[in-house]
Amino acid sequence: MTTTALGLSMGEQRLLSMELGALSLGAVVPAIVGMQLGQRLRQRLSETTFRRVFLSGLLAMGVYLLVRSLAG
Repeated sequence: MTTTALGLSMGEQRLLSMELGALSLGAVVPAIVGMQLGQRLRQRLSETTFRRVFLSGLLAMGVYLLVRSLAG
């Protein structure tokens, strides 16, 4: 609710274009899907295993970003 109000306020002040608003709204869908999948995965795994998988994923993303920034 607060995010919607913020978006409308930014649009009214011409700080958020319709194109950027649509892109932002489109980015919400994969985030919600990811949270739902994470919750389902969490229910199936022990806390220790889930934490290991989650932190390994973060580490992999960090390494990817580091390698990409050094290469480019």
